Amino acid sequence: MAGTPVLDREEEEARRAILEAALGSLEEFRNRPEPVFPEVYDDLAHHYRQRLAVLNREGDDSEGPSKAALHDHFVKISQELLRIERETAVRLRNDSRISDELLRKIERELDLSETHLAEKARG
Repeated sequence: MAGTPVLDREEEEARRAILEAALGSLEEFRNRPEPVFPEVYDDLAHHYRQRLAVLNREGDDSEGPSKAALHDHFVKISQELLRIERETAVRLRNDSRISDELLRKIERELDLSETHLAEKARG
């Protein structure tokens, strides 16, 4: 995204601190007695580490994908996946595998995801 503004130092430091705090808390949650669904913690930790890596690369002048290029690719792939989800839900309804009511519920969720993604695309 050519118009993506570079974060100022204050914002960059704040975002880094926020992501690191979330990762630290996630590790605490994972280490509680009887952790439930450890794959959830793994998935969330991966997500936060990726966000932190992108943030750390933003100020890095070394070769590699820019934050804008990574962001654009993320948005593009996410949009395609949402389209596939919507088509699959409609096909399930058309095949009488789900009800009209469930299709509407899923479509509302997809609409919210698309709205959120559109906001991310704008920066």
